[in-house]
Amino acid sequence: MHTDDFDGFVVTINGTTHYVDGTVPDKTLNTVSDYNSLLRDMINIPTIHEHYYSNLSREHWAQLCAAMDVIRDSQRAIDKYQEIDQIDYIHGDALYIYGLLNAFYLQQDAATTIFKIILKKKELNYFDDYPEINKIRRIRDDVCHATDRNIIKGKIIAQIFISPSTVTKNGFCYLKYTTSDGNRKVVTIHVDIDDCIAKQANDIKDILCTICKKILSSISPDVQKEYLESWSQAMKAL
Repeated sequence: MHTDDFDGFVVTINGTTHYVDGTVPDKTLNTVSDYNSLLRDMINIPTIHEHYYSNLSREHWAQLCAAMDVIRDSQRAIDKYQEIDQIDYIHGDALYIYGLLNAFYLQQDAATTIFKIILKKKELNYFDDYPEINKIRRIRDDVCHATDRNIIKGKIIAQIFISPSTVTKNGFCYLKYTTSDGNRKVVTIHVDIDDCIAKQANDIKDILCTICKKILSSISPDVQKEYLESWSQAMKAL
């Protein structure tokens, strides 16, 4: 069957072509993956692709492409984490905790890279603009630098101990030991994983939205209609 003779659209499932009646459904902007897909579709518009490929250094172009892949892959890892039933921390499931925290971190760094390249900014200030992401970064740095966490450069070093009995899929506690002026101090920090996942998604979507709006401002209505028609309704919310 020729698609020119078919009033519908074509999808490929497991390598097999299927012809579906009707029009292509509108795409939505609900998840990090949705925003990253819109960004990729924008970058792949021939005129936009040519603009960035020609005007960016080879290093920055490679960074842009790699960062979009990292956002995609890290989000898949976060989504996969949410599909597991529970965590048996004592019997090896610590991998889930370390993996999730590093997926957060990778995604944050990738979003920062794209933000700096597209908006031509020197830095993305998480401390002021995205304090929730900043908190997640601090948790990741604590847990993933457990033996020599540098609190104040060269002055205060912390050691981190995850409390095994507290670890569930939804959260855990860790003990943070520091020594200052000969005094030993310990604090207990609770990590709400569900809350981290929700706040990470909210802030990363906001960053990607800012990036997409910047690119969209340079795309004419005719080009939008030709290449981004399936996003037309969703883009009204940008």
